[in-house]
Amino acid sequence: MERTITIGFLGCGNVGGGVWKLLNGFADDIAHRTGLRFSIKRVLVRSLAKKRDIDFPEGVLTDRVEDVLDLSLIHISEPTR
Repeated sequence: MERTITIGFLGCGNVGGGVWKLLNGFADDIAHRTGLRFSIKRVLVRSLAKKRDIDFPEGVLTDRVEDVLDLSLIHISEPTR
């Protein structure tokens, strides 16, 4: 059984960008090994106009921290045992 964990990033510099690439690049392998999928819904950035080397889907980037902390959209949960 596969579970989806919806997450948001508070920043997308070297670390956040690297995590984005890993979660997207290895999504199928992670799901196969753990039964977990990660859905990244929001990424907080300082400037929406800045050119980035990641092609983010429409609506993912935000410059408002409230968009990432919106608990109706983003949740962090621990797998049930």
